[in-house]
Amino acid sequence: CIWFVEYCYKTTRRCSTVSREFRSKYKPFTPDVSKWNRAIFYFGAIFLMPWRLLGWIVGTTTYTLTVNLILIGHDMRIPVSGCKKCLLKIVGNFWTRMGCWYCGIWWINRKQVKTDLSKWMGNGYVPPRIRAPIICSNHTSYLDILCFMASSHFPSFIAKKAVEKYPGIGTLGKSIKCYFLERASKEERNKILDEIKERAELASKYKDWPPLCVFVEGTTSNAQTVLEFKRGAFYPQKPILPIFMKYTAPFFDPAYDVLPIKLHMLLMMCQPIVFLTVNELPIVEPTPYMMENYTHLGESPDLIYANVVRDIYSEVFNLPKSELTFADKKEVYRKLFKPGTVETQQREGYDSDRKQIYVELQESINMSSSQNPQKDKEKA
Repeated sequence: CIWFVEYCYKTTRRCSTVSREFRSKYKPFTPDVSKWNRAIFYFGAIFLMPWRLLGWIVGTTTYTLTVNLILIGHDMRIPVSGCKKCLLKIVGNFWTRMGCWYCGIWWINRKQVKTDLSKWMGNGYVPPRIRAPIICSNHTSYLDILCFMASSHFPSFIAKKAVEKYPGIGTLGKSIKCYFLERASKEERNKILDEIKERAELASKYKDWPPLCVFVEGTTSNAQTVLEFKRGAFYPQKPILPIFMKYTAPFFDPAYDVLPIKLHMLLMMCQPIVFLTVNELPIVEPTPYMMENYTHLGESPDLIYANVVRDIYSEVFNLPKSELTFADKKEVYRKLFKPGTVETQQREGYDSDRKQIYVELQESINMSSSQNPQKDKEKA
């Protein structure tokens, strides 16, 4: 256990030495190790992690077997209904809540945020009192999925393809009609838009179809900024329930930024307690006022809708916007955890060479500018 804690410190040592400029540039993805406490991690590694890890393994195994038992004879092409749906929800709520507990989340505080949306929706806007077919949320951690499954919403998800193979979560995901997306495939990303639209229609008409939860930023971050919203959740032009999740912890940041996932999960089990607040905003929907007054935010109705909701997040929760993407997150991971790889060296060498060429060219132009201005212009 002590070896594990020391291994974590050794693996993440570059995170504590990054410059202020680097941390500012990659604010959404740079791990905060300033709160780490060896004594707390030693205590957690000895007295908390072993039985929490054991509970997770036993619980996941039991849950997977139970779900498979409930789904015997069920056609996976249609949603679960009736008694099977009730059993699946009860078992799913219990198991996911225990999973949160094993990671230190003792209590989930759910808040209804009351705010006036007339600035974006138009004067006199009254949020519809319906079950929204789509839930949009920021994405902070892999624990977000557990927290949603432990709630009354019990939605489906659009998750990366790898989640389909996760023990327990993957099994439940299939049963509640989750979409598992291969992010590297452009064809699959385009196809998912029509599937989201179809799902929104089904969830609007039939109660057996659960709402679809979309993590609109497309990747996890530390919830200190609002990343660019992807258009998928807004493409159907249906009512949306916006949710903002915020984790706080005294010794270890639960945000899954760029730390290796196995290391992150085990450190979560070493932490005594984590606080989670789930903020639910009023339901929003596209209105004529929005489409007439916010045309500068997008070229199509779905982009306008997405950027208006992004503005709401930014203003209501007082968060700056960031234009960083998943590609920038991979860059942070490569710099912090694989600094010696050929790919990183080639990338840094390429950037350095490109800057050097630009500097030399600029100096050459400046030196000869007094001799032949027209030739220098062509050269530049």
